[in-house]
Amino acid sequence: MHYKEIAGIAVMAALPVLAPGQVQLDLPERPADAPEGSEFFEEIRELSREEREQRVLNEIARGNVPEFLRELVPVTVEGEISGETESMTIHVTPDYMAIGSDEDFFRMPMSAPLAQQVADLLDSSLPTRKIVNDIHEQADMQFSPQPFSPEDYEIDTVEVFRLSHQAIEAQRGERPLGELVSGIKKDIVVTAELPNRPPPRRVAIYGWHWPAGEPIQPLSLVHHEYYMDYSHGVRLVWNSIDVEGGKMTMREILADPVLHPLLSDEGPFDSSVYPVEEPYLLDTAGEPGGVEEGEGPERQGQARHSVH
Repeated sequence: MHYKEIAGIAVMAALPVLAPGQVQLDLPERPADAPEGSEFFEEIRELSREEREQRVLNEIARGNVPEFLRELVPVTVEGEISGETESMTIHVTPDYMAIGSDEDFFRMPMSAPLAQQVADLLDSSLPTRKIVNDIHEQADMQFSPQPFSPEDYEIDTVEVFRLSHQAIEAQRGERPLGELVSGIKKDIVVTAELPNRPPPRRVAIYGWHWPAGEPIQPLSLVHHEYYMDYSHGVRLVWNSIDVEGGKMTMREILADPVLHPLLSDEGPFDSSVYPVEEPYLLDTAGEPGGVEEGEGPERQGQARHSVH
């Protein structure tokens, strides 16, 4: 076992034993008493946003994550470096972050601050627009988006989160878990535009590609940082990237004046981390904690749109 620090709190985690070239999320084993995805849905469906997100963080931190999400998959990225096309390999989660087991899991939309906390916890970053495009091009399964109209559904509710998850699973059918998937969610992304928007702080979303390659969602920062709906997903990129001469983090490469084209189509930038001013406190026993009733960030007028 070893300890890592997240939001100033030491968390015990198990170091996985890996085969050469294998990359895994640094998570404890899934507890025997952890709720399955369908059970977790029932437990959170009536909670406030703050209470729900606290539970999501708690479950991920204690290892209630499906096995298939733990082993990351390689994606090749290319960019023009000094007039030459260069490439390198990054590692990403094959699907979007979820709670539960392989047999019964629930893909969970999150706010931008929670997505950043989860990424920090797991030594990962959130993707850029370019990375999302690269993932789609190389995906083993390119599914068709399945929108839920805001005219007919309350798209920011847990009930619709669950309906969306079930629709994705119906489309997946018997295809194996662990293959690289695209076309099922909009990604929370990092972008050079994050510091350029007026208050309140924003979430940047992009993607939800059709199989032919056209994204439903262009890069958008119209929503405040705590907005989420059923179409949002959190995919992680492993922070440690092999480059010639050693290793660099995704953040270092994005800010690098030479290497950034490998990961960014927006030029170099250092706004690759969402600020987390009020982090949720970890309780790896899985009990809600860290947010008293009435505390935490305000829920600000959740908009009702499938494309933002």
